[in-house]
Amino acid sequence: MCATVGHAQTFEVNSLKGDSDLNDEIITLADAVIIANTIPGPDKIVFSPDLKGTITLQKQLEVTESLEIAGPGASVLTLYLAGSSSTYKNRAGIFVVSDATASFSLSGLKLKRNISESPLPRPISSFAATNSIESLVLENFQTGITLKRAQSATLKNLEFVQCGALAEVTTQYSAEAINSTVIIENVTFHSPAKLPNRSYALTLYKDTGNNASYAEDEVSVIVDGLRVTDTSFFGILAVPESSLDIMNASFDNNNEFMMTATNADVRIENTTIYDNTVTSILFRENTTAELLFSTIFYNGGQDGRPVIEVDNSSLGIDHSVVTVTQNAEQVIRGSDSSIDVTFSLLGTTSVPSGPPINYDAVSLANLLRFPQFEGALESADGRKFAIIPASPGNLLDAGDGSAVAGLDGVPAFDQIGSVRIIGSAPDIGATEYNRPPQFDVDAFNAAIKEAIAATPEGLIEIALLDYFSDPDGHNIIDLNVYNASEGLAFDAGAWTLSGTAEAFTRPELVAIATDEYQLKGGGTVGTTVAAGGSDSGGAPAALLLLLSTLISRRRRADAVAH
Repeated sequence: MCATVGHAQTFEVNSLKGDSDLNDEIITLADAVIIANTIPGPDKIVFSPDLKGTITLQKQLEVTESLEIAGPGASVLTLYLAGSSSTYKNRAGIFVVSDATASFSLSGLKLKRNISESPLPRPISSFAATNSIESLVLENFQTGITLKRAQSATLKNLEFVQCGALAEVTTQYSAEAINSTVIIENVTFHSPAKLPNRSYALTLYKDTGNNASYAEDEVSVIVDGLRVTDTSFFGILAVPESSLDIMNASFDNNNEFMMTATNADVRIENTTIYDNTVTSILFRENTTAELLFSTIFYNGGQDGRPVIEVDNSSLGIDHSVVTVTQNAEQVIRGSDSSIDVTFSLLGTTSVPSGPPINYDAVSLANLLRFPQFEGALESADGRKFAIIPASPGNLLDAGDGSAVAGLDGVPAFDQIGSVRIIGSAPDIGATEYNRPPQFDVDAFNAAIKEAIAATPEGLIEIALLDYFSDPDGHNIIDLNVYNASEGLAFDAGAWTLSGTAEAFTRPELVAIATDEYQLKGGGTVGTTVAAGGSDSGGAPAALLLLLSTLISRRRRADAVAH
């Protein structure tokens, strides 16, 4: 134990034991939490550098003071949650933070639970005023991270594996009005097996009866970078007077995707919703919704119903593709609602009651046309998935010719990080036509062998740019190397990689180039890009062109539709 500037105390965990025994000389995680609770101020828990493996916990860890827990990385240390359901009070959580004035930070760990026992506790249940949950892998949790009365929270760089839910944001239990803002950034969620309970995975909830000030509560969730794929069911629920902003996200190849918003504000931008067997998006009871620069393509409706239903609400669709279903007759149905469509391509719609859909001239000309796509892009780490328009094609430069990227509601970038407007006008849909730079790994490896043969002694230097190309002829303006193996040095100015013949014998690295429109692409040598929550060394996701035509990827046999 040692004092550290900025923290009342810092405790170093030096044991993989899961229980607490304050009478011995070792410090377990449970010990550190108990001791930190007794010391006023923002304490910190770290882990011994040589501590690797699994800590098996037998009961929840209760946090009553401001605390930061900084793990060494999800690939290094796992918290395995044992014990029966009764061990965890009301399934409250493995980490339970009870102080409403506290700050809580958790990072760099893998949290895992045996899926065989149900019901399962939440991984984190926090009443803290501020929360920072980053760089975690969460596996086998049926319920998600619960944030109660949080004034602010950030959930960043998380990977959910075989989980039933992502997060619940609620102002319940508050005696005073709460303004709760939660940011979800760079998160992946995949859960192919059917779980015992079918519940919403992301919930915005306001206390509507337990206190007199609930009408003044504000719940806002901002999602910037989320991929949900290969799940049995993923649902989003936005309750009255909540605000949900989803950007740069993809919901693809799931058995069932559902979004329900009631008297809420919803904004969806730069988002792809593709090839979900069942898709149900419902805006109802005075919801105000916007669908901007997004692609909703080849999804199935629930029991043949439309993919999007608008009931007594308003929906604005701009620069978006909403068309082609697997089994539904319509993509949109509006009832007693206001629906405005600009610079978009829509499939079959219907309006049983209320005003007709208002199309601008471009959208009216595009009505019922089949969108022309080049193919699909997926990042090497699985965090991004998108569909790019074809060139030439009916989505290319088909938007508002007067639009300026970053102004008047036009995004500065598209879903995969490329500058939004490349041609004379924005492309319609979630992405601009721009293919990422390509790294010729085979040619690079061949050059290494030749260099080793020519220079068995002394320093070898290789110009990396020689092995990059841009399929669209765009200029490469930046090149970086990440996670290089020992003995290799990268010159960021000259874009050269150097080392001895021995260092180049079994090289490992991630090489990423950036084109003039800020799109990144590249590849790996002798290794793979680390997945969410583990130690990626800060390497960006390298986008790879996967498919020349769009096809449905085969789902696991145990992932069945509900």
